[in-house]
Amino acid sequence: MNKHTIDKGIRASNFAIDVLAVLILTGIIQVVFYSANLFYWVYFIYCLLMEAVWGQTLGKMISGTRVVDYSGGKPSFGRILWRSILRLYPFDLMSFVFGYEYGAHDRLSRTKIIFKNIS
Repeated sequence: MNKHTIDKGIRASNFAIDVLAVLILTGIIQVVFYSANLFYWVYFIYCLLMEAVWGQTLGKMISGTRVVDYSGGKPSFGRILWRSILRLYPFDLMSFVFGYEYGAHDRLSRTKIIFKNIS
């Protein structure tokens, strides 16, 4: 693993922070609109908007990481959209847990996570 690779511990921390943020958002939305089973929709929109606008979710902001395309540039909206859709795939988490530092949503959208101060 080189200095540019984000290890699974950081990725897991990012995920935990983002899930907590989405659970809070989902709870607020469910109370306001009295609607159930919104977690996956809120998670999808949260990831899509945060990464499309800032290249980071709250978890990535805290860990100092960001999403880039394979060339190190800002991913297109299409890549971020595809990345967000792929996160909803039931086996995405398993591909990360039992695979490498990059899960299916990284590989198939041709994106990766890097430390913010590294290009």
